[in-house]
Amino acid sequence: MPHTLWEGSVVNVNKTHVPPFLSSGKGHFLRGAWITRVLSGSGRRITGLEARTLDHRTMTIRARHYVLACGGIETPRLLLLSRSAEFPHGIGNGSDLVGRYFMEGPLVRVGTAKLPASRKYANPKDEKAVSWRFYRELKERRLGGAIFEFSLSPAESKLTLGAVLEMKPSASNRVVLSEKYKDCFGLPAADVILAMSENERKTWRHVKEIGRRVFTDLGVKSFELGSGEGEWCDHHMGTCRMGDDPKTSIVDRNLKVHGTENLYVTGSAPFVTAGVGGPTLLLTALSLRLSDHLVEKVLRRGY
Repeated sequence: MPHTLWEGSVVNVNKTHVPPFLSSGKGHFLRGAWITRVLSGSGRRITGLEARTLDHRTMTIRARHYVLACGGIETPRLLLLSRSAEFPHGIGNGSDLVGRYFMEGPLVRVGTAKLPASRKYANPKDEKAVSWRFYRELKERRLGGAIFEFSLSPAESKLTLGAVLEMKPSASNRVVLSEKYKDCFGLPAADVILAMSENERKTWRHVKEIGRRVFTDLGVKSFELGSGEGEWCDHHMGTCRMGDDPKTSIVDRNLKVHGTENLYVTGSAPFVTAGVGGPTLLLTALSLRLSDHLVEKVLRRGY
């Protein structure tokens, strides 16, 4: 089943964000370069970012404060690549947690119902609807949450029911440096280790029963339930979780990487749990909160 939840909400950043940023005079936008390493000096201070271009140039970007916002896969990869005498296992990885607790959104096909061909529809076009109706029921059973999506095709007299499931955080789901694959600079690519837990399997079984109830309540006589097959929502979350204790987290409440003075991580990587909704609003809120924190430090405190 195609991923249609929140379809049409994609923003073209090149058109909406980059031009105002370039014209603001408040920063620089570096094209055609990839950050390949976070550089550290003695102590806890980050001293720069190593960047490379495809024509084999290497440069160092320096600032007072550094923010990594590369998502739930590339951010931990970059931290793990940045090993040094100060950080022998990678920056922020003193407790072997960088890359762990990776979370996604499993999108499963719950079932398909064949509707009477004689049925009349007010709108002959395909329609879609999203429902949180069964979220509380799932939570009361100590299961993961789920969002249900209804897709109606009048032309085919077909109703399709899908669901996005909530994943329980698990240390075994993680991003690691690949031992087999390299990127265009010869550096280890990211390998993602991801498996459904028994909690997700229990959630799926109950979601399937909800699908049976929905079709039955609609009076549908011909329907087929899914077997759990599906795809992913491409919502990469976790891997640099937030917390006060460096033994159980990567960044603190201000998103600063534990063990450093001036390195921050924002986006969806600091998420501790995934929930079941889209991550965009929360990762945006975290980014705005971090920007306020850095403005306070740089402009008002002078460091």
